[in-house]
Amino acid sequence: MAFVGRARPLARLLAAVEGAAAGRAALVLVSGEAGIGKSTLIGEAAARADLPVGWGTCRDAGRAPAFWPWSVALRTLLDATGPDDARSVAADDAPELARLLPELADAAAIADDAGQTEAARLRLFDATARVLERLARRRPLIVVLDDLQWADPSTLALLEFVAQPHRPVPLAVVGAYRHDELTEDAARTLAVLARRGEAIPLRGLDPPEVHDLVVATAGETGGRWAADIHRRSGGHPFLVCQLAELLDDGAGPGAALPPAAQDLVRGRVARLSPSGRALLRAAALMGNELVPDVLAEVCELDAAMVAALADDAVRAGVLVRDGSGTRMAHDLFRETVAADLPAPERLALHRRITEALEHRHARGGAVAPADLARHAAAAVPLAGPDAAVRWARVAAAGERARLAFAEAAAHLARARRAVEDVGAAGAVLVDLLVEEGDARARAGDPGAARAVLDDAWGRAGALGDAQRRGHVALGVQRLGARFAMPREDVVAALDEARSALHGTGTALEAQLTAALARELQHSVPGQRHRARPLSERALALAHDLDDPATLGACLLARHDVLWTVGRAHERVAVAREIAVVAARAGDAERHAEGLLLTANALLEGGSPAFRPALEEYLAAAERLGQPRHRYMARTREAALALLDGRLGEAEERIAAAAALGERIGEPDAGNVRMSQLLGLAWARSDPEELRATAREAVRWWVGVPSHAHAVAAGLHVRAGDLDAGRRALDTVVSLGAWREDSSYLWSVFVGGMAAAAAVLGDRPLCAELLPELAAVAGTCGVNGALVCFTGSNAHWAGVLAAVLGRTDDAHRHLGQALHVHRQLGAAVWEVETRRALAALDPAAGHAEQADRLAADLGLPAPAADAELRRDGDVWRVRYRDASAHLGPLKGLADLATLLASPGRDVHVLDLVDAGPHDRASGPLLDATGAAAYRRRLAEMDEELAEARAARDTAREERCDTERAALLAELARAAGLAGRARTLGSSTVERARKAVSGRLREAMSRIGAVLPELGAHLDRSVTTGTTCRYDPPDRLTWRL
Repeated sequence: MAFVGRARPLARLLAAVEGAAAGRAALVLVSGEAGIGKSTLIGEAAARADLPVGWGTCRDAGRAPAFWPWSVALRTLLDATGPDDARSVAADDAPELARLLPELADAAAIADDAGQTEAARLRLFDATARVLERLARRRPLIVVLDDLQWADPSTLALLEFVAQPHRPVPLAVVGAYRHDELTEDAARTLAVLARRGEAIPLRGLDPPEVHDLVVATAGETGGRWAADIHRRSGGHPFLVCQLAELLDDGAGPGAALPPAAQDLVRGRVARLSPSGRALLRAAALMGNELVPDVLAEVCELDAAMVAALADDAVRAGVLVRDGSGTRMAHDLFRETVAADLPAPERLALHRRITEALEHRHARGGAVAPADLARHAAAAVPLAGPDAAVRWARVAAAGERARLAFAEAAAHLARARRAVEDVGAAGAVLVDLLVEEGDARARAGDPGAARAVLDDAWGRAGALGDAQRRGHVALGVQRLGARFAMPREDVVAALDEARSALHGTGTALEAQLTAALARELQHSVPGQRHRARPLSERALALAHDLDDPATLGACLLARHDVLWTVGRAHERVAVAREIAVVAARAGDAERHAEGLLLTANALLEGGSPAFRPALEEYLAAAERLGQPRHRYMARTREAALALLDGRLGEAEERIAAAAALGERIGEPDAGNVRMSQLLGLAWARSDPEELRATAREAVRWWVGVPSHAHAVAAGLHVRAGDLDAGRRALDTVVSLGAWREDSSYLWSVFVGGMAAAAAVLGDRPLCAELLPELAAVAGTCGVNGALVCFTGSNAHWAGVLAAVLGRTDDAHRHLGQALHVHRQLGAAVWEVETRRALAALDPAAGHAEQADRLAADLGLPAPAADAELRRDGDVWRVRYRDASAHLGPLKGLADLATLLASPGRDVHVLDLVDAGPHDRASGPLLDATGAAAYRRRLAEMDEELAEARAARDTAREERCDTERAALLAELARAAGLAGRARTLGSSTVERARKAVSGRLREAMSRIGAVLPELGAHLDRSVTTGTTCRYDPPDRLTWRL
């Protein structure tokens, strides 16, 4: 029959196909209700384009394995090239493509992907796209996927991967679907695809088109009934043709026109004999295509009778026959016949079809396990659960081999519901639930997986089955969770299951013990003390078993228990063993995990060897190829960019990785993003960004408030918000939990606390933190498994030592930190450490080197709170946004010296310009001077007592130093036998008086023009034999 109507849709479809033929890939989606003419339109366009076509049609209700239409389309296209050529086209992709086309397995074994589910799935998709591209480059081609409303999730996922329009590939991918029969997931996917390509919705034919179709079907005489047919059919092409054929049979428009499609179908079926109708009912339950030997057994007929009855149905227009076999004339026929089946007959037919398909399978005939699983599940009320469970597992295994995990879960769920409906044995239900939960987790649906595993947990408990409860608990633990969210329920389940199996010495006991140790270590700080002995028990069990997989799991638990501050060197060996054992077990995912943990431990230990280890991990992650490992690799590349100081690149990588993590449902993606944004904000030092990040950190880490507020405290003070930093720091101290935490997060939040305490001049907290940091000064802070580098612990030890006036310690720690940061290539942190060293020793050149490196990295110059700089004879003084200029004044130079070394005592002789000595005799100390010394000694005694009472060791040391200096000076001035000595003008006492006067005059002059800065200096500068700038509210100075 000639093609009628649809001029505009046909023109659009042809334009897209012709564009593809010219070398620009095209995606076209044709939608409309059943029978509206989608397939006819696509067929007409393909015929006019005269290009090779691979046409695959989806089958409904799980009647075919996953990827079915792709398998059919690819087989058609490859068969057209000839068997030898097909293998050359498949080339190295044959092992992957054999999942869809098993005949290619002759050329290469199907790839073995145990433990690499997502990786293998991606490789399959990539191989399919490559083979299509090779074929298309030989000659432009069309791939048609029909009836996508019945497509399995994997078919749609592969379509989404392959259908990339506007690529320079001469390939047109055309899909067709019933828009009113889509599942929610399919509707979402097809909506996204429609935006990528060309969407062509089909509706009913208009009256002129209906007239042309009626004439083409029934001849010119039928044209007079076209208006009536249009009214009755709504322009639906299938109904138009069926009604027109009735006219062709000589019927008039009155009595002969049925009102709906079902009436048409029922009328056609009614023409058949009872045996013919029985055959058709069985065929409708089986699917569109007839399987004669199975139908013969089901209907208890011989082959000849089946063929004769099929011929009758063809003549009645219910079946059609072509070179590929016999099938229903239209989906409407099958759907209507199946819907009319009474329930008892339906059940009996499902049972007989199951048995017949099993017999065919036993004879070596082709049987899709999915078909058997569907019929067996429907027959459970009559046949019992055994066949349903058996075939559901076979079908699910096949889908797993094709990496179609959603489809595997669907097979198991259908069997599980059927078994549950007849009240079958609970143990079978638990096993099905556990298998379904695993499949749903692998399909990327952790919520659904948790729901079925919770059901399994309750059922296994009711059975008192310890083994099954253990498997359920492990399944729940593997689902993962967002960082810092309590997992008491998971811990309780693991604990209960482990206790029930304690002493059995089995692999399951070892795995449960290892899983429990990890959960306690990471998510239950209050029970973290239990983790170590549990990990040791698990490892001992594993060493007694000849099971590399179990040993790998137990080594991982041991590693995580050692994942505490200062133990990086121990973890390197364990992490390396994890990688070796995993490689021996063929577990590529665990092997990659071992490599990442090795790189992380090396970085934490300050070893530059972390870089080659990380490169090895990134290569392994790329080989795995699965979305989760791509996400892991992208986040670690972002971490490396942060460490190197490539901040623009880091920002882009953080955003891209976060988007990928959200797309694949990675539970910890938000935490990783937050952790890396902290590092980015710290490096860029933009006040607004720092404040916003601090606020977001507190909102995000609700489960660990001490950690959140410690990080926020450091960010606030770096932004210059000292009050906000003080509040955050007080919150951390009041919570107190930070003192008990020795996890891998310790360096992160203690670094934030140290930064805040140093700027705020919180000497007691600095004194409390310094020994903790000094003890681990040989290691570095790393957030998570190489999520974000947070600097050498020696850096913060040096900063705190400087605040406390322990200059030698500060130099030593900061020198160590500088060495580590330079050998790691941690450029941002090298700038940080050099600036800290510059504050200790302005003349050493660290400030200039820090500024040059910061400029190379594009970092902003440090924003100083205050400024005291000499320009010729004029001094510029600034505080916040206010500034002034002062004339020559010796005390300003003295003050600049003190400001350059906050927290350090400077002797007056180092400040005063002594000049020529006045040798005129006179008592070094007169009565007034001696009285002043005694008053100062009394004050020092009081201050020393206060320092001891407050356990302020730094203040105590400073008082001791000054007191000893005063006593020594008194002894020197008194001379032998208490006789007063004389000395010229170059005396300590005269120097003290001169320097004190100069400093006070300078501060008075500053206070007159900048009162707030003057008040700050009055609080912070002490004078005497030694002078000191020791601010309670620390400022950054430009000097």
